[in-house]
Amino acid sequence: MDNRVLSSISIVFIVMLIFFIQIITPKLTRKEIYFGIRIPEKQLENEKLKEIYKQYVINNIIASVAFVIMAFLLFYYLNEYFNILNAILVIIYLIMSFFVYFIANKKVKQVKSELNWNKAKKSAVVVDTNFTKEKSKDMLASPLWFLIPLVIVIINIYIGYKVYNKLPDVVATHFNFAGKASGWTKKSYKLIWQMPAVQIFMLVIMFFSYKTIGWSKQQISASNPKESKERNKIFRYRWSAYMILMSIVISILFTLGNLSILQVIKMSGKVSMIVIFAITMLMIVSSMVMSIKTGQGGSRIKIEDINEEDTKLQDRDDDRYWKFASSIYVNKDDPAVFVEKRFGIGWTMNFGNIKTIIIFVVFLILCIGLPVLIH
Repeated sequence: MDNRVLSSISIVFIVMLIFFIQIITPKLTRKEIYFGIRIPEKQLENEKLKEIYKQYVINNIIASVAFVIMAFLLFYYLNEYFNILNAILVIIYLIMSFFVYFIANKKVKQVKSELNWNKAKKSAVVVDTNFTKEKSKDMLASPLWFLIPLVIVIINIYIGYKVYNKLPDVVATHFNFAGKASGWTKKSYKLIWQMPAVQIFMLVIMFFSYKTIGWSKQQISASNPKESKERNKIFRYRWSAYMILMSIVISILFTLGNLSILQVIKMSGKVSMIVIFAITMLMIVSSMVMSIKTGQGGSRIKIEDINEEDTKLQDRDDDRYWKFASSIYVNKDDPAVFVEKRFGIGWTMNFGNIKTIIIFVVFLILCIGLPVLIH
């Protein structure tokens, strides 16, 4: 298939995926958070907020259509560098999507200021003193499950040494969108460790993400603390289990690639690309389903028989700590390193904490150092 067609199909697919995520994300955040701004839950049906969401959807449609037209024109007039062009275009579209969100964030902030919502009720911060004890028990899935992907890595290394003598002097290690070999590596023992090294790196990242779920700052609703706590508990457990499952799936995905490179299993380039695409799609779809079913902080999880809502209280207004359209959290007085995202599902870091800077630098060094080590 022609590179123009493949690139066009891939770009359209990516645009559709990001567009869907953009549209559904405002519905997945906590009820008291709207486009990254803390608002009273009772104001979710406010007509001005509904209008902001409608305009947000329209702006996303306009941006997506304009982007696809631009991408098609570039693919038509350019005859090469499609892989690089695809990557650049995805980055451009992500920037455009963020700008659309940025506009909505500013509008909600303006409405909140005009209607003086932050002074409507008494503000409070709820803290669960048993949180530290409980999170080590049943708040996270057992970390012992991470032994499965670790065993998979060990098996990969064993197979590599077992088949090393049968490998040709030059081995195909990279394939393009068409499934044709586009990268080769000379036979050496470093080849055996290339894929396992990536697997180990990904396993460390996934395990760290798993631990982050337990380390992250607890966020309990001031108006309904018991229900909020229970939802957050289920939310953390589900995502910790999901992290374990994804670490296993990622290990299997890289194992298929490794066994293909080592010529243990015979798969054509096209079949390999189809398998990788199918598994990747499974991961993306499953994460989207998880997000829709749970919501941020468990906001979409149904909890029965808990009804203690205190309409006189609201959560403390902490918008001032969220910078750059509520995407970056900076609070020097907050000892927490990890906090829930304001827009989207998951966690982010407190960039007002020195520990965050250290973790970020270490991660950056690992990302730069890994390609150097395996090549």
